[in-house]
Amino acid sequence: GDILALLDHDPTRVLGRTRSKTLTLSDEEGGLAFDICVPETSAGRDALALAERGDLGGASIGFFVEEEERDGDVRVVNRARLLEISVVSAWPAYAETSVEARRGFFLSRGQTAGGGHAAGGASPRLDAMRRFLETIGRR
Repeated sequence: GDILALLDHDPTRVLGRTRSKTLTLSDEEGGLAFDICVPETSAGRDALALAERGDLGGASIGFFVEEEERDGDVRVVNRARLLEISVVSAWPAYAETSVEARRGFFLSRGQTAGGGHAAGGASPRLDAMRRFLETIGRR
């Protein structure tokens, strides 16, 4: 299905989506990586400005649980459907995530500008849209 990239879990502040290929997802060691072509909208400009200042809290996800197990206070999610990925200003669901702006990209901790997403030599269209990469990592 179509997965959205949002600012602060707000469905009125769409940054990208898989259906239009402005959001791409990939499995990487330690977590899920996503790459968003940030739009020239108020939400896109807000996200980039917050990242450049170092004010973003990290990343969070929205999902629908399809299969789970419970044992007292412990809940184990065995299968879920990802609905959205959010860049959040405060209190990310996953505290170990980070978002930074570097040379027109958002890079997560442990990633480099050359990590499969070249910072230089991008097409003018991509330069105009400004891209970012964020990884949700697990320790």
